Amino acid sequence: NHLSPKVNLMYTSYGKRSFTLAYSEGFRAPSLSELYLEYQTSYGLFHKGNPEVTPEKVKSIEMKYEHPHNNILYWSISVFHNRYENMIDFKYAIPVLAINREGVTGTGLEYLLRWTPTEKLIFSGSYSHLDMRDLDGASILYRSKHRGKINVQYIMNLINVQLGIKAWSNQIYEDFLDECH
Repeated sequence: NHLSPKVNLMYTSYGKRSFTLAYSEGFRAPSLSELYLEYQTSYGLFHKGNPEVTPEKVKSIEMKYEHPHNNILYWSISVFHNRYENMIDFKYAIPVLAINREGVTGTGLEYLLRWTPTEKLIFSGSYSHLDMRDLDGASILYRSKHRGKINVQYIMNLINVQLGIKAWSNQIYEDFLDECH
């Protein structure tokens, strides 16, 4: 019984450029494994379900600007802020246990650029920045602050050739199996 409202307001200029303001709410129910299963991973880590985990809710606001210069060049930029309630995460211990976290926010920026100098050749790139914070000061694990991607595509009659590269910044890991921790 969850309601997930979404509202988008868009202004388009000259049939090309657009500015969008969006508000949305969503939820994620915990999975069966997060609630009930006890198992060991292939690398020997024990997980135990937690029937106390409740659904995660998120409220999000986003502003986006899209600028198609012409058929050759397009770019867009967006900024967003997400506020989580009962965020489903894990307590990394022995066993690993699913938990709910309060006061988690995510703020970020995404940028996209696409250049099509010919019908058959497409260059594209993207960059995203994500700043996840827990208001209690706990670390948010396994999320990169910076991600980028560059892709080149050549379209032939029967074959599309693509070459791409992805990069991301370090993530925070917790070595809870280390006896010195």
